[in-house]
Amino acid sequence: MNSKQNCSIAMLMAVNQVLNTNKKQLNDIKAMVTSMKEFNVIIGKIKVIHRLQSYHTCHRYYEQTKDDCEMIKTTVQMAAALYVYANTFDESDLTSRVMITPAGLRKMPNNSLKNVCKSIYRIALSEIDHLCKFGINKALLEKLKQEIDSFEKNTARPKNNIMTTTQMRLELQELQHKAEELLTKRLDKIMLLLEVTQPKAYKAYLDARSIKEMENSVLADEVV
Repeated sequence: MNSKQNCSIAMLMAVNQVLNTNKKQLNDIKAMVTSMKEFNVIIGKIKVIHRLQSYHTCHRYYEQTKDDCEMIKTTVQMAAALYVYANTFDESDLTSRVMITPAGLRKMPNNSLKNVCKSIYRIALSEIDHLCKFGINKALLEKLKQEIDSFEKNTARPKNNIMTTTQMRLELQELQHKAEELLTKRLDKIMLLLEVTQPKAYKAYLDARSIKEMENSVLADEVV
């Protein structure tokens, strides 16, 4: 998102917070209740888009930072110890199962990488009683398990249907437009009714709406 979109989203979220915080007082106005429900639905959809965008960003991040991935380093260390152990006791089948390289792991898609690391972890877990002499202990096993769990969590696809980056951008723009239109045409006018009766809530609403005005100053700074 660009600076203009960031300001707009920040304003919408701030307004939503104000409305929900003052929900009890605002529920006395029938028109406000209906508008708030519509606004909450739109904000909910915007939050879903944000989660999807976070997934895409995180997915790209993990693709780009495999050189520094601790999970790969720990897996390679464990596989090397297993390889030495297998050769020492002439276990050719085990030798072939643990022959991996850092470069090979980095080239793998996230799902394949995760599965290989899990495989090495399971092998080491089953042979842990014999691996202490080769530098593998339960602490290192636990470390790898935590790294795999973290990697899996951060690269997991969300349950929602995955949208393309372009689809998300267009959907977000449409939702922003709907939300801002709802504010301008209805909520701004309804909130005027609270200027006297609920001055605290009214001021908080105005403060939230003023975030939108930051767009001009931000854009001016970018031009300069």
